[in-house]
Amino acid sequence: MNEITTDVRSAILNLSTEHFETAVQLRRQIHKHPEIGFTEFKTTDAIIAALESVNEHAKKKFSITRFDKTGLMADLVVTPGEKFIAFRGDIDALPIEEKTDLAFRSEHQGISHSCGHDIHAASVFLAGCILSHLADTSTLKHNVRLVFQPAEEVNPSGAKHIIAQGVLENVQSIYAVHCDPMLDVGQIGTKFGAITSATDLIRITVSGNGGHTSRAHLAGDLIYALSLIASNTPSILRSSYDVREAVTLNWGKIEAGYIDNVIPRKGQLWGTFRTTSATAWKEAKERITKLVEAIAEQCGVSASVEYKVGVPPTINSEEATTRMNNAYEQMFRRGKPIPLQQSLGGEDFSWYLREVDGGMARLGVSLANAEANSDIHQPDFNPNEESIKVAAEFFAGIAVL
Repeated sequence: MNEITTDVRSAILNLSTEHFETAVQLRRQIHKHPEIGFTEFKTTDAIIAALESVNEHAKKKFSITRFDKTGLMADLVVTPGEKFIAFRGDIDALPIEEKTDLAFRSEHQGISHSCGHDIHAASVFLAGCILSHLADTSTLKHNVRLVFQPAEEVNPSGAKHIIAQGVLENVQSIYAVHCDPMLDVGQIGTKFGAITSATDLIRITVSGNGGHTSRAHLAGDLIYALSLIASNTPSILRSSYDVREAVTLNWGKIEAGYIDNVIPRKGQLWGTFRTTSATAWKEAKERITKLVEAIAEQCGVSASVEYKVGVPPTINSEEATTRMNNAYEQMFRRGKPIPLQQSLGGEDFSWYLREVDGGMARLGVSLANAEANSDIHQPDFNPNEESIKVAAEFFAGIAVL
């Protein structure tokens, strides 16, 4: 196992402290002016300006490339011709109204960084500050690429968009963290293998000839068909898979009808399919479509399935997981990282890991013993800013191993 020397560890921690406030100010600027996927123009400008300021004093300067819509990458070349180790921070916000009393709360109505992407971006930036001052071949043995990715929360995602633009060219491995309010600040969670799950979106439209409820025998029973699809499809689907392949189908919205004595002609059902298995993910669209069509036919109506493929599972390699564990243990000297269970959430970082080696870890953002630590995607989500420092030191440790 490679070791981080005492001198290098001390240098990383000192540089992290020295540049922490700059990273916090960038985070607050991004947080105050959130932008949803592929509209992160001001966010991109702010990160570029911050990196250009770093370049004025750094041992090695970043070469900055803006992607064709939004987002950017910044390369720190120590050894020309060698491959890069990359660190990704997503930069988009969510269409959620912020409900905090922060002095730098969102100024954009109905939009907020309620998933913590501002923390992710600031963490990657601070890691860049640290590594740009360590950038000589005796300390930093890898070229480093900082990736500030747009549009993680939309589908098709920003990851696929910037992969097509060459973000993974000459990259040997890529790493990321994700805010986790279930972990305290200072804690990092890791897992070998799948850490997130495949996630697809489903909209089912059921159609019939409609009619009056007094002559229901002349009309296909559309409401009944919708109810059967909603109640039976999840359990039938689960039983069709090997029990070791965890699958879930959950509904978020159902809509049909407009008055009590009329059988409607159309109804819709919206939901998400999730699975921990890449094999089950590949088969899901066909299985769900056939099942829904069969139930509808039995009720004398027809059904169409609009199936929007989302993201595959995020699968951490053994090598990347070992590297993350070593970085945590050596940088923080607090024992081992927290062992994680696989999440059923989706994450487009998975697309990178289908192309190159790498891994994602969970970043503790909550205060121990706090009365309430709100979950992600909630309007009052408020991660502790000390987590930026932890993530940046974690990334720097990965880079110097």
